[in-house]
Amino acid sequence: IKATYGSESKTVDVTEKIKKLHAGGFKNLGSYNSHFGDPAPGAPKKLSITYKSKSKSKNKIRSVDFQEDTPIKMK
Repeated sequence: IKATYGSESKTVDVTEKIKKLHAGGFKNLGSYNSHFGDPAPGAPKKLSITYKSKSKSKNKIRSVDFQEDTPIKMK
């Protein structure tokens, strides 16, 4: 898993923060700035996550982007 948060001009790696939230039992992610800080004040931001899917057919690398503060439920 690899996760970044920010805008086109400035992003930060938030992979370890996502892993810690999930390992700690955190299930819903709402306000991104409260968890990751604000790497690009005043700019629209997105959370980008790249991961290996565990599908029955084969492991594929997938990527998904979430616009700032889109609610996410973690499994």
